[in-house]
Amino acid sequence: FLQNLGKVDRTADDILDEHLQNFTRQQYSANRLQKEFNNYIRCVRAVQVASKTLMDSLNEIYESQWTGHDLLYVQAQNLDMLWQDFTHKLADQVLVPLNTYQSQFPEMRKKIDKRGRKLVDYDSQRHNFQSLQCNLKKRDEIKVSRGKELLEEAKRTYEQLNSELHDELPALYDSRVLFLVTNLQTLFAAEQVFHAESAKVYSELEAIVDKLANESQRGSYTLKKNTEPQSPKSPNANSALIINTQPAQNNISAAVEDSVPPARDTSPTTQLNGNANSNANSNDNSLNNQDASPQSTVVPTKCVEELYDIPVDYDRSITNGADSIILDVEYENGTNFSAGATTDNLPPGVLYRVKTTYKYSQEDVDELSFDVGEIIRVVKYDDPEEQEEGWLMGIKEGTNEKGMFPANFTKPLHHFSYLPATSEEDDIDFVQQRVTSGEDYSMDCCLCQEHYNKKKSTKYLINDDIKARSNRLRSQRTRENMELRLIGSQVEEALGDDKQAVLIQQLDLVSNALEALIHYIQSLQVTNLASQRVMDVGHLLINSRSSLTDGNSSFKFLTGQIQQIENKKKYRASFLQDLKEHCSKSMTMSKQLRILIEEHKSRKEDFTVAAKNFQNFLNKSKLSSSQLEKLRRQYDTILEDYQESRQILDVRLPKVVNARLVTLHEGFGRMVEFFNDFDYFKEISEIFKQLKENLYVEDLVKEHSIAVEIPGNVETCQLCQTTNRVDKK
Repeated sequence: FLQNLGKVDRTADDILDEHLQNFTRQQYSANRLQKEFNNYIRCVRAVQVASKTLMDSLNEIYESQWTGHDLLYVQAQNLDMLWQDFTHKLADQVLVPLNTYQSQFPEMRKKIDKRGRKLVDYDSQRHNFQSLQCNLKKRDEIKVSRGKELLEEAKRTYEQLNSELHDELPALYDSRVLFLVTNLQTLFAAEQVFHAESAKVYSELEAIVDKLANESQRGSYTLKKNTEPQSPKSPNANSALIINTQPAQNNISAAVEDSVPPARDTSPTTQLNGNANSNANSNDNSLNNQDASPQSTVVPTKCVEELYDIPVDYDRSITNGADSIILDVEYENGTNFSAGATTDNLPPGVLYRVKTTYKYSQEDVDELSFDVGEIIRVVKYDDPEEQEEGWLMGIKEGTNEKGMFPANFTKPLHHFSYLPATSEEDDIDFVQQRVTSGEDYSMDCCLCQEHYNKKKSTKYLINDDIKARSNRLRSQRTRENMELRLIGSQVEEALGDDKQAVLIQQLDLVSNALEALIHYIQSLQVTNLASQRVMDVGHLLINSRSSLTDGNSSFKFLTGQIQQIENKKKYRASFLQDLKEHCSKSMTMSKQLRILIEEHKSRKEDFTVAAKNFQNFLNKSKLSSSQLEKLRRQYDTILEDYQESRQILDVRLPKVVNARLVTLHEGFGRMVEFFNDFDYFKEISEIFKQLKENLYVEDLVKEHSIAVEIPGNVETCQLCQTTNRVDKK
């Protein structure tokens, strides 16, 4: 309150204020980007639903006999897969990192608010302490000391938070560029892939419609009307009844060829339909020229293709309405056994045997290729997680090739000994015989439905094949995306390692220079100590010599100079010691930074091993989509940990390098100050000169020399010039 009124001053930090302004702008930008992108994803999902609904309606109105009906369904499925993949990328690779980036700001805002509160506490304690010091009349030392402690505590808390914000706010602000680059690259790449692939799909759809338009212009789908009644002819009056009351083979053949389940009664409707089918095959126009009753009845012809669209009930029996027995038995191990599959006299590990009904060429290395009529032994999957819907694992008889194959391209071998299932023609003849005989063999339903429902089975076959191909395509695209992601992450981390290698190289150079400076300071300390010892010994020697000269004044003057030099040497020794401690403190790396470096090394090794194993899995292993997705999540976790440690070091290492550069700069400056004291070196030189002149004086030595008396019985040897005792005799 007093600060707002201008009564007291407040602590200001202009640099941090600038960081706070940048932080506010960055937070606003992140919140807006997150809001708009969430809205964009919602709109994309709405368009995805609308697109799927549109394609479903097109599939419904696009008649089955029109050209390209199956291709239209395939392209619709491809378009739906593209939409799903696109929305998944937007949510997983763009929105999730954006949410993570935006989640940093609330925590940082809490820290900024806490720093503001601590600043107010610090200013308050500072003003209180100043008031206690200014109150000289009622000065209470206890309150003053207590106020000083509170002030120091508030100052320490504030400075700690302020220092952390000085480091973290610029780092967070600088990270915005890298985040935006990575996030937008992912977004635009996903957009580019989606629109490019969608353009291909729409191009195929356009080609299908163009082909339909061309055939329509040629009159391929024009309805031929025959509404003019014809008079019945007497010779053929009962021909319709004769034809329709005979259970002829033609009716059965027509039913098989047209894929329409035949009826067992002789109702008029059945007779007319039977005649229509007979006319379609034999081109007989007798049906249009006769009446089924005395009154004239007009029967419009019906195209054979339209009969294919009649729904077929798979539970309807062919013979006398008996219920069909076509069951898929699923055992506990998850393997499907089709009823009628032979399981007798099979090798160990073989579940049952199937016969191929269509030709299939492998689209992947783990698949089988086969022609029509080959036998495959169905076995269990080596890894149950690799099992895919609509696919079986088997071994071809004859070549012993093992691989996956689509189940709807095969049929199980029946265990009926009387069933001559040698070829499709034989099967058709067998069905005809069973139907005409009127026998009730419910176990024949599998074979009968296989032929009577051929058209519908083919449609289901195409649908199942589309689903299988869609799964394969999804797996292939997942594999390709993961390979691109692997290459991209390796390139990105290689660039990051290069940048970090430069920082580490700079750190090593600065550390070596700082270490050399410390060694030089230590050598100067040793030199200073040795010089001081020489001075001390010289001082003692001068004192002993001055006693011989009865207090010579020159020796007393030299003693005073040596004492002054010793005081200066102590100061210089203290100067060098402080400089060495300052440099050594900068050389000592913090414990936290050492832990970060060790963690980064460990995570880098994990990332290298994970990338190598990931590449081996993609190149050599046969993995399903779920396994690839699980592997991708594990790889992303390791990659995120490695990137996090590298980014932390990218922020911390430049600070350490700068701190050591500052210490090195200060150390060189103080060394210049140390060697610029020319008067000191001049005084040292003068003292050594006086020591040289005064410590040894020849006259003084002669004056104080002691005469040695030689005894009478001792003479000097003339040979060695030494004093020896000589016998005068």
